[in-house]
Amino acid sequence: MLCLIDGDIVLHRVGYTTDNDPEWVAKARCDEMMDGILTATGADEFRVYLSDSRENNFRRHIYPLYKANRKDQKRPVHYIFLKNYLKENWGAMVSYGMEADDSLGIDLTEAKGNAILCSIDKDLLQVPGRHYNFVKGEMIDIDPKEGITRFYTQMLVGDTSDNIRGCRGIGPKKAEKALEGLVEETDLLEAVYNLYEQQEKDKSTEEILQHILLIGRLLKIKTSEMEPLWNFSRLPIIQEAFAASTHHMPEEDIQYMEPISAARG
Repeated sequence: MLCLIDGDIVLHRVGYTTDNDPEWVAKARCDEMMDGILTATGADEFRVYLSDSRENNFRRHIYPLYKANRKDQKRPVHYIFLKNYLKENWGAMVSYGMEADDSLGIDLTEAKGNAILCSIDKDLLQVPGRHYNFVKGEMIDIDPKEGITRFYTQMLVGDTSDNIRGCRGIGPKKAEKALEGLVEETDLLEAVYNLYEQQEKDKSTEEILQHILLIGRLLKIKTSEMEPLWNFSRLPIIQEAFAASTHHMPEEDIQYMEPISAARG
């Protein structure tokens, strides 16, 4: 079994708990956490990923305020030491231009059931496959339907930890109720669009579309190396609303508005 480990989580959880300890303690705690993950999953192969710098993150390029609420957050005392230790002793790889989440999502998808993703990040539960929360000690299997539903739920709720605003007045329970029973991605997106229209009456159609486009691109975890940024191409109702606003939209967004038949290949 291939074990895919979220190095960002290991780095920060070990780091913040060893701020008052010497480096050798941080090293020992890191080894202990990594060994525990490998033992629990029974893995005979593993990969560890770390996110690229905030400046190189493609999400920052499309939304400069992405994670801006963390700019003053203090890093662990042993941050650099642990990052280098994970690279040099555990073979951690930097996900250039993106986040560890994206590399984990790509590898889990490409493994086709022969890997387990190890993290505590709820965002990664939008990616179908086996997941292991190494803090709670919980294994969970996410099927494609649950994965896509989690993604569209988050489009309604947003992600305050990453400075991403969701739909006004919508929390997890209301989002779950709004999407309950929906299976097709087109139906899920239509429900998201309709709820934004209902809750954001002071916003123009163009403003709502811009926000949905932005939030989809920020929240979507990559599952393929060549996967394009998330777009509206699958939903007729949004295509119709979008048609009245295309003269305000960037050309690179307009080109994604192909018919549904073309979008599905």
